[in-house]
Parts: sequence; structure tokens; C-alpha cells
Amino acid sequence: MAHPFVGLIGGWLASLVHWPLPWITGALVAVTLYRCLGWYITAIPHGRPAGQWLIATAIGLHFTPAVLTEVVGHLPLMTQAAIATLLMALLRVTEVQRLGTELKTAFFAFMPANFAEMINLPRVAAGHALRRTGYRPGRPRAATTGLALAGTAAGGGLGGSSGLEAPRLA
Repeated sequence: MAHPFVGLIGGWLASLVHWPLPWITGALVAVTLYRCLGWYITAIPHGRPAGQWLIATAIGLHFTPAVLTEVVGHLPLMTQAAIATLLMALLRVTEVQRLGTELKTAFFAFMPANFAEMINLPRVAAGHALRRTGYRPGRPRAATTGLALAGTAAGGGLGGSSGLEAPRLA
């Protein structure tokens, strides 16, 4: 249970040297350094969504009427940038798909904000596979669980050797 303390110490140290957003950047740098030194820190259960909720709330609290006026004034430019980003991503998806990549893999690789979801895909697939083995009577649980874990360890995911393919759980 060292993970909260590593982040707290990093945030505290960053606040002492007056870093911008010290409790976010300091904690991030501290955990990164801790992991790079070879120590493993497990994720706090539901920590990512809780952190996203806290950051969204903090940003929302800074939306004063003056900030909202600026955002609305830049809304056409922001909309154009979002559409251009999506069109460029779709163009890259079609290009990579023509090179032989599956549509699901290409889509998740190039769509904005989906990279984080793609990282978690092998872990989610292994969880689904393990859960499914528990519901299937007649199969030895140890054998199917061992196969799911071996597939995850050997290939980076249940979807293939590169870990980038979408898992086939059907």
C-alpha cells in the first residue's frame, strides 16, 4: 500500500518548490520515478475514474463568467480543430487498415483519447476470459485459467502476439 504515500510525498515536495499543479505533477513524477527504480506500485482500485472526476471538478470550478465568455468566443475554432482531428484520425485508420491491420485495432490506435483504453484492453480481455471460465461447467477451471493467463503473458493479450489486436472472446 505504498502508492498513496509515494504520491503524497511527491505532491508535498512539488508544493515546496512551487511547481504548477504540484499535487498532480509531483505525484505523477514521484510514482514514475518509483516505478523506474524497479519498485512496483499497484493501482488504487477505481483510482483513475476518481482522479478524472476530481480534475474535472477542479477545472469546472475555475469556469468563471469571464472564462466562459472566452471559451464561447473560441468555440468555432475549437469545433474546427475537433473535426480536423477526427478527419485526420479516420484518414490514418483507413491507411493503416489497407496495410492489413484490423479495423478495430486501427480505430482504437488512432482515435483521440482511445490510446489509454487500448493499453487496458489485454487486462480487460483476460478478466473477461477468466470470468467466463468460471461460468462454464464441464471444463477444468485450472486448465482454462492457466490458458488465459499463459495467453496474456506470452502475447501481451488474448488477441495476438503483438498485443494490439482486439481480443476474440467469442
